Amino acid sequence: MVRFETTLVRKLTWRIVPLLMVCYFIAYLERVNVGFAALTMNHALGFSATTFGVGAGMFSVGYLLFEVPLSLLFNRYGARVTFSRTMLVWGLIACCMAMIWNGTSYFVLRFLLGVAEAGFSPGVMIYLSTWFPAKYRGRILSYFFLSLPLSSFIGAPISGYLVALPGWHGLASWQIMFLAEGLPAIVMAIVVLLFMSERPADAKWLNAEERDWLCAQTQPDQTIHNTSAKSLWQTLFDRRVLLLSIVYLGILLVHNSLSVWLPQMMKATGLTIRQTGLVIMLPYLAGIVGMLVWGWHSDKTQERKRHTAFAMMIAATGLVVAAFAADPVIKIGAVSMAMFGSFSALTVFWTLPTGFLAGPGAIGGVALISSSGSLAGLIGPALIGIVKDWTDSYTLGLSAISLMCLAATCLVMSSGIGARPPIEASLESTV
Repeated sequence: MVRFETTLVRKLTWRIVPLLMVCYFIAYLERVNVGFAALTMNHALGFSATTFGVGAGMFSVGYLLFEVPLSLLFNRYGARVTFSRTMLVWGLIACCMAMIWNGTSYFVLRFLLGVAEAGFSPGVMIYLSTWFPAKYRGRILSYFFLSLPLSSFIGAPISGYLVALPGWHGLASWQIMFLAEGLPAIVMAIVVLLFMSERPADAKWLNAEERDWLCAQTQPDQTIHNTSAKSLWQTLFDRRVLLLSIVYLGILLVHNSLSVWLPQMMKATGLTIRQTGLVIMLPYLAGIVGMLVWGWHSDKTQERKRHTAFAMMIAATGLVVAAFAADPVIKIGAVSMAMFGSFSALTVFWTLPTGFLAGPGAIGGVALISSSGSLAGLIGPALIGIVKDWTDSYTLGLSAISLMCLAATCLVMSSGIGARPPIEASLESTV
């Protein structure tokens, strides 16, 4: 039975996770490539640091306002149709970013890009919970979220190369980058519609024994929690959901802020545009290592809360060191430390809400946590931009974000969510 289970989980992983990773890879690249566009776009369009930072954050305003309502489409239309339609729309809007001409058009299109992507992440969380038993979700989520640092690890040198181009047929280099990185989403919309399986019971690539075992292993999570499942509105105001929303905000503040501003921060040390693209690969490589190691160790120990909190402490420490470091080597090392902690916390964090949310209100609760966390994409970039214009330095902005992350760390440690069950309770449950 152990061999059967291991083989089946491996089969599920290879069939389901890579497709979702590619989708999220493209989505995240389109979300953060504006940081590289800024290296030439800001001068061409006359954007100040505040204009750029607030505009970058408008993505999160659209995401925040529409994530919960658009997430409910997942319940109505299912994963395949919802994900395909989402990718088609965000690909078209990403290409339209090449046509911005002033601050207003920049703000509007960043807002619409956030609206287009809203609902995708919560839908993925629920989708994966219907395919994988709870004890495997730490590592499965780490594989999925691996696409975030991978998108920048691979995309940073590509974006740096494209932005460094002299232009082509009247298009500026930053316009070429937006077009080149927006088209793959349109292609993937078709791939998802053709190849994604909706649920285990419908998967023709599973045999009857595999389908029965999988349904039996994933159904108990819903049966246990459905006894106390709340309606959508009750779930949205649940204390645990609200607390985890604040914690998620603290996690995302770190890498969302760095993803937008890191290209300009590193170029200011004297690097060329292409050198900047290569150097920025290092923090994301640290994030990749962190996600794999942290997710694996959390699953091995079946402990979630301390893994989340300790990773957040690492992120906050790295960020504050980066804020005050003058030496480029120390700065990139500290940023790597911050990315390691932030991405490690992210991969374990989502095992906390999916551990108690189930039933009709589950998608709404997950969407609220995700959309509240998306505030980080507005607060972080805008705060750094405003403070940069005010002080001509990144120090105060990065320090403030570090303190917010540390405050969220204290919240997760003081909560009773995700505590490891006592050994005695585990033994009794097996009797």
